[in-house]
Amino acid sequence: MLQRRTTLALARAAESTGAALAAFGAAIHCLAILTDLLHQTPSPARARARNTALEQLVVRFGESRAHLANAAKRLRQAADARSAPTVPRPAPPSLATFPARPR
Repeated sequence: MLQRRTTLALARAAESTGAALAAFGAAIHCLAILTDLLHQTPSPARARARNTALEQLVVRFGESRAHLANAAKRLRQAADARSAPTVPRPAPPSLATFPARPR
């Protein structure tokens, strides 16, 4: 049971890490747009596109941060589950441990 919980926590952490990487990829795309805009002639349309790209960049970094925080949480849960001491269950009493009653 513990191994299943650990595996599930690790899978969730991997999912969050993948989402963080996707958000980083989108942030890099925003940086590419900003770089392209630097080479264009200044205009109101360029300024609007620049502002939009900057806003999206901030959003993507925020998403990435949130996904990484979630992945860290999942990894801590997995580590806590792995390091938790296992307490053996007490064995159920057998019939031999009860004193015999006279009939």
